[in-house]
Amino acid sequence: MRMLRHWMAAALLLASASESTAEPRGQTSPRRVVAIGDIHGAIEPLRRILRETRLMDSSGRWTGGDAMLVQTGDFLDRGAGVFEVVELLRSLQQQAPRDGGEVVVLMGNHEAINLIRDMSYVDAALLEPWASRRADRLRRRHCDKALDLAQRRRALQDLDAPDPQRFRESCLAETPPGLLEYLESLEADADLGSWLRTLPAVVKVGDLLFVHGGLTEATAALDPEEINAQAAREVAAFDRIRGWLISRSIVLPTAAPTEITNAALQVLDALESGTKIFEAPALEDLAEFRRVGEWILADPDGPLWFRGYARWDDQEGAPRVEAILRLSNANAIISGHTPQKTANITERWDGRVYLIDTGMLGPYYGGQPSALEVIGRQVTAIYPDLRHIFRGAVN
Repeated sequence: MRMLRHWMAAALLLASASESTAEPRGQTSPRRVVAIGDIHGAIEPLRRILRETRLMDSSGRWTGGDAMLVQTGDFLDRGAGVFEVVELLRSLQQQAPRDGGEVVVLMGNHEAINLIRDMSYVDAALLEPWASRRADRLRRRHCDKALDLAQRRRALQDLDAPDPQRFRESCLAETPPGLLEYLESLEADADLGSWLRTLPAVVKVGDLLFVHGGLTEATAALDPEEINAQAAREVAAFDRIRGWLISRSIVLPTAAPTEITNAALQVLDALESGTKIFEAPALEDLAEFRRVGEWILADPDGPLWFRGYARWDDQEGAPRVEAILRLSNANAIISGHTPQKTANITERWDGRVYLIDTGMLGPYYGGQPSALEVIGRQVTAIYPDLRHIFRGAVN
């Protein structure tokens, strides 16, 4: 599923950081708001930009006062520092309210795919902090169960049984230390998993709309709370069916989303054809898997995946963005998700949209840490040792 391109950003000298004399239109956020885009485990760049924006000191203490930090999702996957990134975001989220501040973390598409157990972007180095002393024992036990399931499946299909030694070797190679513990940490009743399930997909702050990917005209017509509730319902339905399938030894805890979906649909077909299944899962949960491509968690045009703001040309985008803002009752949209080729925050349609994914995970994207600061009507891009005040400000 490695479908995101590796952007190699060219260095770009920004225009003068002096404030424009152009008069921005309307709007304001109620206080200083700082938005940070995709992190992907880039812990040191994150620490640097948090210090640069005066939200955190060198010891990890919140210093932002009553400011609001909005992280627009995709802090998981790819980079080796995911564990530390999560710990830091959660620590700041707990600290900020003591000074009247707030830290809001959004769900990105990578948080969503982790919740449905797509481990495509989870590298071995990322998993090391999760590996416990029992990692090897857990891996061997898991591979024994995997072998048993493979043998039963092949027997049902009248196929030869797999070679046990070769199967175990392959299974261990595909199950790096820490993977099983990481999957366990994503469960609904685990500390990390329960926190991830609280993350909203869309947040509105004053007249600013924050979203990982973006809203279309269809999703903009929905209230943000309705979008967030629907995403939560999808995760809950997935949890229930996945748990039932594992309890019946139909799939393993490491099963990918496609395997879980196919198994759920087979169970649904069996139930609808009259097959009696003891303690069968709820039909409404199973039926959800028939529309999995339309889920907020997976829909290419949904808020977690949409890339239109980066792809539309000026002419096509102008009327559509205005319609989306009108439906959302917002004046500007701040989104991440699509790494900017320039490695700089991009302003589009005269300050109606700001694209803030600047490829912070340098070794992968070639980008740099950045933040978007909004104070009243003034919007500033902040980079290490450099600031740029946008001419259009927030309209």
